[in-house]
Amino acid sequence: MQALLDGEGDGAGHKIGKFIITRRLGGGGMSVVYEAQHTDIGRRFAIKFLRPELARHRAILARFMREARAAGALESDHIAATVDFGEAPDGTPYIVMEYLQGEDLASLLARSGPLDASTATAIVVQACHGLAVAHARGVVHRDLKPENLFLCQRDDGGHQVKILDFGIAKLRSLDSDDSRADGTCPGEVIGTPAYMAPEQALGSQDVDQSVDVYALGAILYESLSGRRAHPGRSRSEILYHVITKPIDRLHDLRPDLPHGLADAVHRALEKDPKKRFACVGDLAANLTAQMTSRSSGSGDCVASSVGSQSADSDRWNAVVVAVAQLALAAFTVTNWILRGRPSIARFDLETLVNPCTSVEATPEPIVPSRVQASSGEHARREAQDSSSQPTLAGSRSISPAEPTGTPLPTANVG
Repeated sequence: MQALLDGEGDGAGHKIGKFIITRRLGGGGMSVVYEAQHTDIGRRFAIKFLRPELARHRAILARFMREARAAGALESDHIAATVDFGEAPDGTPYIVMEYLQGEDLASLLARSGPLDASTATAIVVQACHGLAVAHARGVVHRDLKPENLFLCQRDDGGHQVKILDFGIAKLRSLDSDDSRADGTCPGEVIGTPAYMAPEQALGSQDVDQSVDVYALGAILYESLSGRRAHPGRSRSEILYHVITKPIDRLHDLRPDLPHGLADAVHRALEKDPKKRFACVGDLAANLTAQMTSRSSGSGDCVASSVGSQSADSDRWNAVVVAVAQLALAAFTVTNWILRGRPSIARFDLETLVNPCTSVEATPEPIVPSRVQASSGEHARREAQDSSSQPTLAGSRSISPAEPTGTPLPTANVG
């Protein structure tokens, strides 16, 4: 087992419970990952082993077990599934995960450079969907970075994003009975500096899902620009930049990007958590709306144009009301001149401006006649006036097939 963990050979043939190791997939400072096949069902899995020298450290072992608990409790198409947890015969802990084919986002960026807006946005939106499930369970990832977004190749040529490594996740609901269940000490800075929110970089223990929103903003910034939002040659330099320095404007680096998209990235990267998107769902909705707007040729971010659209709509409504009032006044004056007295039709304003609405005239109140028997001639003249009064256009229903005029133009809110 020690040779397996030391990376000697590919590990093929080693048996761990019901799994047979087939090859080594990779490893890091804390763990080594192997591909394995289930002996009964023949399905492939990935097994992550914690290095034995680290398993003796209580805090590190706790983080490894926390990853198994966090990922195992979350069911999402965008979170790498954990299916088992155990110990090898020599006591080495391991996690069994679903086997993924593809590459992580960091490898894609290293290979291809900055991504187009549609690809980068789609990746982050999928990550938002996975994180929404985690946040709903009280799990905050706290270490999102391109290496932890795995891109599985789909049959249609697209990517399905899977979030990896919940090793330093904060498990609020799962560990509600233990205030120090995340295994960290007060003031300890955990995570990857270039993707940390300022409050996380300052060692605050009272972090919430907003730090994941910030990390996604940093990932999207890097995916679009080809450079990190927080540069630095050392961990200390990067942390100093995170806490004190402004971020270069994304649109200055990528002038071809829609202004609304660049604004959304910078909103996610606000130093003040209250100024960021309230949750990953809001971030996903904003990005999705922007790409929908872009594909329909309407330009920048829908969200950023809501105010101007509303103002345009209000101005258009004001114009419609004014025209309607003028038309009604003209009708009244004309009727006064022709008949010598006013006869005002009681139109509902919405009915007047919408030619496809069924129009019903509101009848005038019936007033009892006060004509005396001795004034027959006056009665006859009044009866003639009444019979010759023109019929009101609204005295019957007007169907859409009988338009009363040219429909009013529709305001363009695209």
